[in-house]
Amino acid sequence: MRQEDLTQLKSLLTERFNLEELRSLAFDVGVSYEEFPQTLTPFVREFISYCERHDITGCLLNQILVERQWLLREYQDLFKYSEDCAQRKKIQIIVSAEIAALPKQEFLQRIAEAYPGVSPSDIELIAKRPRKSEALLGTDSNTANKLLEESEHVPPHSSFVKHASDFSILPPREQAAWRMTVTFSILHRLGNMDGLRRISQLIHSDLLEPLNQYQQHIRQEQEIISQVVSGLAVVNSELFSLLRLGDNSLDLAGLQALPDDSFPQTDSKVLYERLVAARDLEREIHSALGKLQDLLSTF
Repeated sequence: MRQEDLTQLKSLLTERFNLEELRSLAFDVGVSYEEFPQTLTPFVREFISYCERHDITGCLLNQILVERQWLLREYQDLFKYSEDCAQRKKIQIIVSAEIAALPKQEFLQRIAEAYPGVSPSDIELIAKRPRKSEALLGTDSNTANKLLEESEHVPPHSSFVKHASDFSILPPREQAAWRMTVTFSILHRLGNMDGLRRISQLIHSDLLEPLNQYQQHIRQEQEIISQVVSGLAVVNSELFSLLRLGDNSLDLAGLQALPDDSFPQTDSKVLYERLVAARDLEREIHSALGKLQDLLSTF
């Protein structure tokens, strides 16, 4: 890209994105940003420099368009470079515990050795989860396809790379977990108040909100259970009253609403009304149980 275009790109990223959005953008492009400066302007400078060195500036512009299509009109000349993008992919690999524990450069060297025709410079380590022996790699589509194909044909016991998966087909929860892994890796490296503040933000946005929703569901569940228990108590009371009157007093299955003059005896009318109320309450209980079942199925 021309220098004036790079300057314009720097202005775009600095003015239209905050630091957290830039981190997300880098992750989506498949860039390991853990060692970038973690303040806005230096981050942008290093991000652009990295993309230029690896010839993926077009991919960066492509991803910006995916997220903010409306910028095309304002930066039309700049986004013409978005066509110069060799598609990149993120690949999750499962490796042996021994390999997972290696330092970054040695790790990449060993991974490259497992795939003929792949060099360490072809792959980028975005993040590692040593305890689970997992790593997330960023690479071009050709190398990614090679990793995926080789993984299908090599028996797990014959290689230290046990499995490879395309990041895009991982469950959303697993994708979010990888984003969190990168974030906490940065926080661990920062080790300062900014890191603590971001941890607080993450806990509030990613943990407390779902917990609050869960608590709301629990409260709804408790209310429904309370209704069911109360209803069963009333039904039990009504049934106990029936037993005292003897069997076959009334045919419950055939209860029908009757006009008032069908009850020459006051006691019979009261009994009938109580039975109808008990039947209606039973229906409400069945409805409440259905709601409870629907609620529980969401967890």
